[in-house]
Amino acid sequence: SKNDDIVFEYPLYKALADGYVKQPVLVYRNGGYASDAQGEQRQLQDALSLLRRKEEAYSEWRLAHPDGKQTKPLLFVVCQNVEHATTIATRLREPDYFDSTEAVLQVDSQHTDAATEAKLRYLDADYSPVRCIVSVNKLREGWDTKRIAVMCTLRAMGSEVLTQQVMGRGLRLPFGSITDEAAIDELEILS
Repeated sequence: SKNDDIVFEYPLYKALADGYVKQPVLVYRNGGYASDAQGEQRQLQDALSLLRRKEEAYSEWRLAHPDGKQTKPLLFVVCQNVEHATTIATRLREPDYFDSTEAVLQVDSQHTDAATEAKLRYLDADYSPVRCIVSVNKLREGWDTKRIAVMCTLRAMGSEVLTQQVMGRGLRLPFGSITDEAAIDELEILS
């Protein structure tokens, strides 16, 4: 607020210039995405295509740097509500997408059991099968992973703060520093 006494300010553009975070890139089609099920399907297909490209880039980086940090990219999907998230998670587990129940983790107010918490806790482990997280405003502050490489928002972001919090989930550098590989150093956001 205007009455706040700011002690220190470090805006995103400065963090980008200093090489501490990934570059956010908005990805879209010229005509946009329709606001119906077909539009969502196209958006999810585009997100998966981007994720596959990033998986190749991450794999090449790991091969070239075997002694460095090892990680895999992740798709982060933001949904409107629990019902919407359930529909999307179910679709993403189908053969046309991930073709796996283990690859897609749904996290929302109805999916916060011990198994989900364990999968989140070990998300950065090499053995994690999770390739996609479907969420409804559950993973904002206090949740940390460097794996988010593609973000797909299937809902309007209600405020600038919410947009920043959600986008911030994906800005962390997967290998700890800038790699000079655009497919690794950029967070692609489909919205």
